[in-house]
Amino acid sequence: MFAFGLPHGANTMEVKDEHIGLLFIAPALLVLLALVAYPIIDVILLSLHKVDVLEGFKRTYIGLQNYINALSDSLLHTAFINTLEFVIGATVLEVLLGLLLATIFSIEFRGRDKLVPLIIVPMMLPIIVISSFWRIMYHTEFGIINALLKLVGLPPVNWLGDTHTAMLAIIIVDVWQYTPFAFLIIYAGIQSIPPSIIDAALVDGASLPQIIRHIVLPLVKRYILVV
Repeated sequence: MFAFGLPHGANTMEVKDEHIGLLFIAPALLVLLALVAYPIIDVILLSLHKVDVLEGFKRTYIGLQNYINALSDSLLHTAFINTLEFVIGATVLEVLLGLLLATIFSIEFRGRDKLVPLIIVPMMLPIIVISSFWRIMYHTEFGIINALLKLVGLPPVNWLGDTHTAMLAIIIVDVWQYTPFAFLIIYAGIQSIPPSIIDAALVDGASLPQIIRHIVLPLVKRYILVV
């Protein structure tokens, strides 16, 4: 019976390598703690205090009273429902549109490579540019959207000032900005699918919805979860 062991000192070398590795990542960990962990802990502690701005941000410990006040506030309930409505509406639309675009662009056609950069432009724009652009689009008197409505004989809409349309208007802006992100993630997942599979489906006469349902969705589920 033969026994094979590591050379003498191998374990010591491995331990030293681990220590050196920790030294290399230590600065990144410290930055992460400073930028992420500390603010979170500070906010949690702050929520347990009453802060008096007029007295130099003096903190007085009040326990869970802030949480009790918040949970009993009807405005918080309304804000929670509005936030839930916004998140669900925007996320569903972004995933569906991103999936549709990614599937279309997985098929070879002329000018495809030139169109991809144009699709991701909204995601790259600064928020101030996006806000200004859509504020002009939604303007009640001079907005482009209302101008188009007038052309077809419809009355102008106060998109941002009406409670019935404000949520829809904000969701449209978010979908316009972040659908490119969903598109890029799902498109990357589709690129891992052998092109011959989609080409064979097209030859067999499969429609775009059938390709999405039976080929794309089962193979890119994990990418959709990331989105």
